[in-house]
Amino acid sequence: MANGNGYISVGLSSGRDSRVDCHVYDDGGPILCVDGTGVHLTVAPNRREGITEDDVRFARTLSEAVATYRSEVERWYEQTKLCPWCGHELGEDGECHRLDDDLARGADSHATA
Repeated sequence: MANGNGYISVGLSSGRDSRVDCHVYDDGGPILCVDGTGVHLTVAPNRREGITEDDVRFARTLSEAVATYRSEVERWYEQTKLCPWCGHELGEDGECHRLDDDLARGADSHATA
């Protein structure tokens, strides 16, 4: 959102202590800031040279890498919600309750061959 000081600031928070901000100034290039647990990253083009084709290529590569990272994080998150032995969805406590059900019936879905 424009704040009347010659720049636009967009901030996103994923909760907890993480924050991603993009500041776009009227008189210079954008600045991307990522602050989170264990990470502080600032990305900005060299202001003395102005924004170049290399900066545009880098921004595209960065956005593709972030999209891939997001996709993999989502995939791994979905996988971690499944029991590694039987593939059954884990309960809210992170435990597989299929084994409890199987043992009650005299079976063991987690038995190894």
